[in-house]
Amino acid sequence: MQKNTNLQPIGRCMMNKAMLNYLFIVLIGVAIFSCESSNKKDTIIKVSKPNIVFFFIDDMGWKDLTSYGAKLYETPNIDALANEGIQFMNAYTSAPICSPARASVLTGKHPVKLGMWNHFHLLPKGEKILPQYLKEYGYQTWHIGKWHMGNFEDATMPQDLGFDVNIGGHISWAPGSYFWPYGVDSTGNCIKERRCVPGLVEGGKEGEYLTDRLTREAIKLIENKDEEKPFYLNLWHYAVHSGQEGKPELVQKYKDKIKALGIDTTYRYDEKTGANLLTSETNAVFAAMIQSVDESLAKVGSFFKLNKAYDQLAWQGPHENYSDLYIAAHYGRYEMAIEDLYFPYGKPQENGNRKDVHRVVLSGKGMPTMEVTAAQGINFSAHQYTLENLIEAKHLPDIQEGDFVTLNLDHAQMGLGGDTSWRPQVHEEFLLDEDTYRFSYIIRFSE
Repeated sequence: MQKNTNLQPIGRCMMNKAMLNYLFIVLIGVAIFSCESSNKKDTIIKVSKPNIVFFFIDDMGWKDLTSYGAKLYETPNIDALANEGIQFMNAYTSAPICSPARASVLTGKHPVKLGMWNHFHLLPKGEKILPQYLKEYGYQTWHIGKWHMGNFEDATMPQDLGFDVNIGGHISWAPGSYFWPYGVDSTGNCIKERRCVPGLVEGGKEGEYLTDRLTREAIKLIENKDEEKPFYLNLWHYAVHSGQEGKPELVQKYKDKIKALGIDTTYRYDEKTGANLLTSETNAVFAAMIQSVDESLAKVGSFFKLNKAYDQLAWQGPHENYSDLYIAAHYGRYEMAIEDLYFPYGKPQENGNRKDVHRVVLSGKGMPTMEVTAAQGINFSAHQYTLENLIEAKHLPDIQEGDFVTLNLDHAQMGLGGDTSWRPQVHEEFLLDEDTYRFSYIIRFSE
């Protein structure tokens, strides 16, 4: 983990120095940014084109992560990203409020230069932003979630400014509700113009949570991307903005946790507003929303479609096993061709799982080595088919081999069963109860 507490500039780089504390940028691959060197000489740098996921959380404070000292909130996935990356300890934000912060990070300009310092200020016409630059280098560009820094009249909405796809980006500053249909009526129109998320009625259902829906939309785009082009994804959640609502089961979880920890409610009097501001971690709804956002980061990263050139696999752990076939599994270092990981049973079914694995390495001719490490052990499987295809196929010819490799990284799977030959029964101790499960892993690429 790097904690940079004394940043010293080397030359001038084309990046805004005021980094937002509540944004996370995931570079899938290796990114090299072009910088002007301190001796003013031109430098030629070979630039790679990584896939980029820009993960932005609205209105989350700097101390609302476990890695920054939070006691109540649970953010293992974001913490894992921070531990492997860089934590900025002396940088906050160009503007600790909606629209100016968003505009600043996409333009690289201070908000005041854009004439923006409050939530009702909008991006001026004519500004060129990050996705427009990336499109010049062949990127697919997608925006999902909150926009709230432009309007239709000035053509400053995502689709006007270089994004190929816009899902959920509107003039709204908050959803009418964090539950479906998100502040719109049965016809899809906003009930309150600036408190709604249009475009998500179709495909939704009662009880669907906005953070989860936006995450699923992101996964769909990644699954169906153009394999010949890199992608840039803005995953900008509406959470944890005011109008707060959390999933009921998570809200109850944190109410119980607050009680168990014995956290007292404390306030600070604000002379400017005359209000008593909450200073303690005693808001169960806010804690539930943070957990949902943290889980969103894991969901975006737990399913991978890889280039089919990845054809070799090595792992450290037991051989093929599930929870009820685990004791007899010999632990060691194994190597295998990925196509051999799947056994063609008469009736197609998911198989080839490896449990309690601490290291997985995928390789292939001309491809960078992909290494996955997990301190506590994970389940993994890799196939040249999708799991959906395996589940839906009735006969072996129904399985469609793709031009990709599907890598699944899981916390746990239930047992296989096998007491009888005609209807295998999974013993109760090997079933997975409906609950919240947490796990983490680190992915590295190397030549």
